[in-house]
Amino acid sequence: MADVQHLLEIGPGRGYFRAMAQLLGYEIKTLDRNADNHPDYDCEITELDPPMSFDAVLAFEVLEHMPYQDSIKFFSEMVRLTSRYVIVSIPTRQLRLRRIAKLRSPRLPDLPPVDREDHWKPHHWEIGRKSYPATRIVSDYCDQGVKLVRQFSNPRHKYHTFFVFETGQPER
Repeated sequence: MADVQHLLEIGPGRGYFRAMAQLLGYEIKTLDRNADNHPDYDCEITELDPPMSFDAVLAFEVLEHMPYQDSIKFFSEMVRLTSRYVIVSIPTRQLRLRRIAKLRSPRLPDLPPVDREDHWKPHHWEIGRKSYPATRIVSDYCDQGVKLVRQFSNPRHKYHTFFVFETGQPER
């Protein structure tokens, strides 16, 4: 995206994305409520009123840590802070090996589902969990005044889906 220079990453974690973006020449700021992550903005997203809007606001593996309705409000705040793009990634529940084995061999005993343990804050929802198909999530987020321009996942790591939304907002 040639028209992108100023980024805001929400929930930077250990700062891997920030380091890569800086190496690639982007100007990047971070926002997080956790001061241990050394954000540029140590506040709630609703409290942020920067002097300019960002070309892109990004949140990787953040939205699922809040109740779904709250994630829509949070996404709306992301839209407020950008002049062009909102880019998010959301975990995607995949068909587990045990389920596949059960489909191929119906005589196997029922096995309990295997979910990974969340080491930080638990996920309230994920793509593919009951009531959360990707189509619903995209529709609810597009209702915040954006349009989906790209949806993809890494073929080698399909457990996260990335969404690129574009706003129709003029720059502030």
